[in-house]
Amino acid sequence: MEILFFSHHMIQCLHLLTLETISGFHKMYGTEHQPRKTFIKAAIKWTSLVSEDLKYGHPLLHRIQALAYWQEKAFSKAREHFLYSDRPEDLGDMLVEFVTSQGYPSERDLFLAQTVLQLLVMKNTEAANAVFLVYTHRHPAFDGEEPPFNQAPLANFIFYLLDAIIYKR
Repeated sequence: MEILFFSHHMIQCLHLLTLETISGFHKMYGTEHQPRKTFIKAAIKWTSLVSEDLKYGHPLLHRIQALAYWQEKAFSKAREHFLYSDRPEDLGDMLVEFVTSQGYPSERDLFLAQTVLQLLVMKNTEAANAVFLVYTHRHPAFDGEEPPFNQAPLANFIFYLLDAIIYKR
């Protein structure tokens, strides 16, 4: 782990190959293996030292980790990393798979609301809106329906909340 903490000058030389190499190391351990968790946490902390804009770690590293967890069907861990990534569309797609494979039909708007509200708290309105649009267009229960949605009061609340924030109504 100590090799991850290079000088500030070395950290600024960070590039795509380095991130992909770092993210590949997590495959050496199983999903619940403690060294894997420690390694990922250290790698994200290391990338957060690059600049103040990356205080939660590099978005690409989060995306790579999220995609790996998604492939392993570790949806909660994937969701956690997608929140800090640069691909809200992937987060929306993953949420659809998460709720349709592990959630109850009555929870279809709960998964969406939780994620959108977290993104709004993080002041990432653009990502919150993107997740909302992807999720509501791709989730089979919404079936191409446009807001206001039947039988999804929480999704309607989120729609109107996003509308008010985006258009400052």
